[in-house]
Amino acid sequence: ASPAKQKKMSSTFQPGSGIGRMTLREVCQKLGIPVNKCVEKLKRHGIKATPDKTLREIAFSQGRYPYEIVEILEGKNE
Repeated sequence: ASPAKQKKMSSTFQPGSGIGRMTLREVCQKLGIPVNKCVEKLKRHGIKATPDKTLREIAFSQGRYPYEIVEILEGKNE
């Protein structure tokens, strides 16, 4: 696909950056969002998550990719 047609990825994390190995707590800290707010936001999107699960565990249990979880947390999928 041409660069113009590629979906814009999270500005904070790129696929392959190791984000999937980070816990939700670590990602929320990097984003500057309180962990409880992150859990609530994911819950509103039908995603069950706990602060100590990795983004890979959370994402793959929902048929998603870790960067998609970050996009939800950043408010890009509202």
